[in-house]
Amino acid sequence: MKAQANFLDKRWASSTRAASTSAHAWTRPIAEGVNPAYDAALELLDGHSQKLFKRAEALRSQSGQTEAEIADLQRRAKILEVEARIIDPRLRSTFTSAQEVGEDVEEGEADALRTLAERKWRKEGRLDRLMQRVIQMNVIPDLIPRINPTIDLAVSFGDSPAATGGEPGAFLLPSQTTQAPSIKLQVFEKDAQESLYTLVMVDPDFPDAVNHTFKQYAHWIIPNIPITPRTTSIPTELTEALPYQPPHPSTQTPYHRYTLLLIRQPSSTTPLTPTIPEDRSSFILRDWLSENGFGDPADAVRGLHMFREGGKGFGRDLRDIADEHKTEVEAVRKIYSEVLGGSMPTYVKVPKDVRYGKPTKR
Repeated sequence: MKAQANFLDKRWASSTRAASTSAHAWTRPIAEGVNPAYDAALELLDGHSQKLFKRAEALRSQSGQTEAEIADLQRRAKILEVEARIIDPRLRSTFTSAQEVGEDVEEGEADALRTLAERKWRKEGRLDRLMQRVIQMNVIPDLIPRINPTIDLAVSFGDSPAATGGEPGAFLLPSQTTQAPSIKLQVFEKDAQESLYTLVMVDPDFPDAVNHTFKQYAHWIIPNIPITPRTTSIPTELTEALPYQPPHPSTQTPYHRYTLLLIRQPSSTTPLTPTIPEDRSSFILRDWLSENGFGDPADAVRGLHMFREGGKGFGRDLRDIADEHKTEVEAVRKIYSEVLGGSMPTYVKVPKDVRYGKPTKR
């Protein structure tokens, strides 16, 4: 058994497995020879892994008759190689400790790490929470008819844990979102090509006082964001088509659902020059997507995140905390005066006879 264990240690670390430096650093939790069952388990895992690699190699050596057959053989071989690497306890250890897949990670191992990350995202609740919130809060279908996310977004306003916005639908405060956020992402796209994306931030709850309803407001548009499966954040130096404008909700209206959408552009190589709304408050996301050739919103939108602001008490019961409530009202007032060049509007409740279309009393 000892000789077998030594062989396994050499096998795990060999260059033929194309493991990264992070995998080399793995330390056995149980020393060699202490638990024969554990040593046998490593042997079993290694044997199964090698069988999968051999099956993948056999598939790659086959010659398909058509391009579609060749592509299918390569796809099946890649799946087997990923599963072979996932069995590796060293890679599992790397996945547990790693924050992101860096450029120094070998491509095959990077594929396996992304597969583990996607399984965790889909099975351990983060994706479920996102979908629950956007459906429960009617972001779907108010903005887009449906979505099948393939990119996980994490939006952060500053370093404060209270302002990370990591939980979909979380309440933030106007004073926390005066500057554009940083955006981390994890790509789960099936193809490995670099593609161009557009980031849009829109508020579907901007008051339309004239018509006693709400309309959409464009807060931010960044086109031509290059993203590969290894991209972990949106660069801050990209050119904005529509500069970031901070949320400025009124306490006299219901809360606002500020939504960030990462949208795949029609061409992966040709930069997009999107149309820019003359009036941010006249923005209609679905029309804008159609105008710029994005196609079906359900297919084009690959990532989504939303947070809430405003409403009575700014969503945090600040009505009973006079100083904090005053601070947030002042933050909104400052945005109107310094950014928008106007004064903060005052909204009043619409009379029932007007709200329900009844004749006014004479």
